[in-house]
Amino acid sequence: MALRAWALAAFALAPILWGGAAAAQAEVAAAGVAAAALVGSSTADHSKFEVLKKPFASGPGVTQACLSCHTEASDQVMHTVLWQ
Repeated sequence: MALRAWALAAFALAPILWGGAAAAQAEVAAAGVAAAALVGSSTADHSKFEVLKKPFASGPGVTQACLSCHTEASDQVMHTVLWQ
């Protein structure tokens, strides 16, 4: 289960890091659909968070919104294979 959650987070964050705002919003929307498919294995319904119910002008804006709840994510990403 934890691997699924990590993979979903990586799927959602990848366009923020490499693709720009439009790609990031599309991927966040797709991740929401993917998260909906994992009903019961997620600990949060991201469609209910006010911070995510707005258009984002940039990838960093999306990242900032994510990190407002996922407070340890930046440190976790820095310890992945991509950053070693």
